[in-house]
Amino acid sequence: EIIDLVDEQYVREDQRLSWNHSQKFDHTQRLAIKYEYVSNKDAYQNAQEVNLQNRLKQNLSSSVNYSKIWKTSSASLGFNQFRDLSIENRTPESFSYLNEGRYKSYKYVDGPKFNFRIGSRKIFGVGDSLYNSFTSSYTLKASTGRKDYWLIKQDENSWFPGDTTKLKHGGMKHSASLSAPQTFFKWLTLNPNLSLREDWIFNYKIKDDLGEEIDMKGFKRRLTGSTSFSAKTKVYGLFPITIGRLNAIRHVITPTLRYQYQPDFSDPKFGGDLYFQNNGSDKAFDYFKGSYVGSTSKTEKKTYRLSVDNVFQAKIQDEKGGYDKANFLIWNSSISFNTLKDSLKLSEMTSNVRVKSLSGGELFRVRMYHNFYKLGDDENPIDEMINIWNGETPRLIHMNISTDMKFKLFGSVIGDNLVATTPDTTEDIEDEFYSMEQKTKDNKRSNNIWESKLQFKYSANWKHTDEEWDYKFSMKTVNSINLSKNWKLSYMADFNLKEREMTYHSFRIYRPLHCWEFSFNYWPRGGSAGFSLQINVKNPDLQDIKLTSKDGKRGFGGF
Repeated sequence: EIIDLVDEQYVREDQRLSWNHSQKFDHTQRLAIKYEYVSNKDAYQNAQEVNLQNRLKQNLSSSVNYSKIWKTSSASLGFNQFRDLSIENRTPESFSYLNEGRYKSYKYVDGPKFNFRIGSRKIFGVGDSLYNSFTSSYTLKASTGRKDYWLIKQDENSWFPGDTTKLKHGGMKHSASLSAPQTFFKWLTLNPNLSLREDWIFNYKIKDDLGEEIDMKGFKRRLTGSTSFSAKTKVYGLFPITIGRLNAIRHVITPTLRYQYQPDFSDPKFGGDLYFQNNGSDKAFDYFKGSYVGSTSKTEKKTYRLSVDNVFQAKIQDEKGGYDKANFLIWNSSISFNTLKDSLKLSEMTSNVRVKSLSGGELFRVRMYHNFYKLGDDENPIDEMINIWNGETPRLIHMNISTDMKFKLFGSVIGDNLVATTPDTTEDIEDEFYSMEQKTKDNKRSNNIWESKLQFKYSANWKHTDEEWDYKFSMKTVNSINLSKNWKLSYMADFNLKEREMTYHSFRIYRPLHCWEFSFNYWPRGGSAGFSLQINVKNPDLQDIKLTSKDGKRGFGGF
């Protein structure tokens, strides 16, 4: 009852604080501070929380970042901490894996960290001489370390009250690159490149006689790197096709051949004895294992890589008589050859195809893998390549097709309309369902009486071992209607078109109440069927001042 609000036994107090600060000192310096705090880990998951967006909040993140840029360089200093509330609110038995059978990381403190970068620049200035082509860049990354906090399992259903910590010591990573691209005959670009990396750590690990890893305090440095050489050109083709405003189709082919070499850094010639304990024996142990700078590579690389990028452009005449170019088909393929492998040295050829509309929106994408080796009696590749000259073609072994298309329908006093919106795989129209109220608050209401948005998602996957395609096909719809000047009704539904079933739907009614606002949500089906009602202050900084009510069956356990 509302009169029970004055009785302390029915009152629970949760404190939440969210602070964001951004300050520009000038056009080259910026300071950003973010701080989040809750007094109770269940503040967002407690049974009285009816705001779905709060229920979905799973973590707390706080950070401080300062950045400074110059003409060709930049620097930044930062610190951040993170806490995963969803882990704390689960029992040990709900996790499929615990470190050493009893530990689970749920929080960390990272930094302070410092980054400095000098962008690509000409070493010997601008000019036409060979030495003027030498270009370099440099990056420094440094950290004082990271501290992880681990929950400790008490039994299957609970954690111990305290936690334990694990410290990952920091270090410094220096990266530098040197290249000298040269263009010959006005169409061929040759680019030699040398990449070097020097790492410093101030704590390292060794193994004792019992095989246990021991942390040691001391300085270790490591110099690693790789070199590469590439040849690149462009080939242009033009197809004079005139259909309507289409004037021509241009085809741009960009083939690139690249060789890369990286030594085995356990080899004493490349510093191996400085990087490994007992180097050269079966007891060799990497001093840098698990450190901020990462483990030392023991893999030698000698690879050739061929890539061919294809871009098809439509040349379209605009209303003023000019021409616009639109990329409607992009087809990129690559394959590599590893000279150090004993067999099957040629990799699978990977192809990525993207088809776009003339307005620039993506219609669908295709990813394919082809194999150039023959199959043995056991249906596995053998070390014998197909003969392309005799008409044999590479085998398609894996293919994926996906699309994400959105449409918008709306009705106004003038009439009804259907608009195909620009496809965007990074957004979900479900976000519209939860942002409609914000649009009303911002006075961005349109003259539409009703709106309906449809989103179709389709993905199909096939492997050569499969007899049929494995596909997913779904449709999501978000609908809203202005019942009056202030009342708005919204409805959202999600359909699995493959199985021909509705997987989820919900209703929402919203009305502004001057300085307050009213919202009512209803979920008709599923494990979380029920309703929630909320009246809260409209001011974003005071929205925790609210009255809520919910169905006792509403458990938020899933849909």
